[in-house]
Amino acid sequence: MHRRDGSVFACAWLLAAIARLVPLGPARICAGTTIGPAGVVINSGDGYAATPRLRLHAWLAELAGEPVTVWSRGESLTGLAGASTLLAVIADGEVALQLTGASGAATLLGAGGVRSLEGPSLESSSLESPGIVRLPGNLRPATGHG
Repeated sequence: MHRRDGSVFACAWLLAAIARLVPLGPARICAGTTIGPAGVVINSGDGYAATPRLRLHAWLAELAGEPVTVWSRGESLTGLAGASTLLAVIADGEVALQLTGASGAATLLGAGGVRSLEGPSLESSSLESPGIVRLPGNLRPATGHG
């Protein structure tokens, strides 16, 4: 077990790994444990608390059964695009993201927790690394390849 297994970095890495596996057509992917530092919940002493992986699994579940494409821009942004878009941000600094589509709100999962970006702050946003950004179906990354 690595000390970062329950971290946002681990979630971003997991999303990037899943995006690379999707074209191979696996029936299922086992991505960790249920309870513990590498799981979706951890025993906090006062009960169970969600880890960042729980949020990632919920977002991935939204894509279940949907046709998805792999989206990437170099090594800094990789993810899946379907009914919504999930991007893993793994870089040595902040990453700029240009969006196309109607206005909307993005959800960012980073070291500081979960936050929402919309309007002007979304249009000129830099994504923290490591992190995950969830874009609703009406917003898409402007560049990349599938």
